[in-house]
Amino acid sequence: MKKLSTPRPFRIWLLFAIQVVMVMTVFLCGVCAGLSLIDGRSEPILMSAAIFDISTIKSAMDANRTMVFSFVAAWTSVIVATFIFLTQRLTRQLKAATDVLVETSVNDPLTGLANRRYFFERLEQEVDRAVRYKTNLSLIMIDIDNFRKINDELGAQYGDLALTEVSRLLAANIRTSDIIARYGGEEFAILIPALDVNKAAMAAEKLRNVVEVNDLTMEGPRLKVTISAGVADLESIENTDGPVREHLIRSAEDAMYKAKSLGRNCVVAHKRIVEKQLPLL
Repeated sequence: MKKLSTPRPFRIWLLFAIQVVMVMTVFLCGVCAGLSLIDGRSEPILMSAAIFDISTIKSAMDANRTMVFSFVAAWTSVIVATFIFLTQRLTRQLKAATDVLVETSVNDPLTGLANRRYFFERLEQEVDRAVRYKTNLSLIMIDIDNFRKINDELGAQYGDLALTEVSRLLAANIRTSDIIARYGGEEFAILIPALDVNKAAMAAEKLRNVVEVNDLTMEGPRLKVTISAGVADLESIENTDGPVREHLIRSAEDAMYKAKSLGRNCVVAHKRIVEKQLPLL
């Protein structure tokens, strides 16, 4: 799994400041050299030109001045080119640091999946889209079975292995339009746009089977991992008072806990409760 390095903007700015100081130092040295060229060479020219007429002396001074100006212009060109190069380099470094910051702000560092904060942002967007276009939206909540036992008996190393491998299997077996995130601890959440609870339950069953048949191996014992999943959709919770997003999550979690109570390693779909009106006597 790709690990993200922590950006250090302070170091980037410090490097830039050092580069600017170096460039300005070289520039000032060039200017001082030019000035010293004027001061140092004008006097000999005047002294050696004492036997010549005024026009000869003026021509010598003009030639000396032209040479100094050419020297300073050349140094200025070098400085401008160097400054442009360093500015472009700094821009690339800042962009790379910004990309890392953005990625770490929405991704879980262990699994590489979207984190909880990003999940809630996408949940709000998908619910609004489903309501606007009158389509359905399903949510699958997944929990790794006996995860605490894995940590206690085999160690945190195997717990991390279970999380990373289950994450990889889940992400590799969903549609590109689905959104998967690490919800917290050993729980995962998958948003399934445009599918009802029955079809989403079939997708969850496929994921459960994929995890079950894949043993997680590393140096040491083979690790057998299973998952329990709960599924809910917007249609199964309509006519429910309160925020739709909270009810969707709660319904999917209730179904997941029911799957665990039924023996784990299974999928349970949330069913809509239909209120029946009692006949009048």
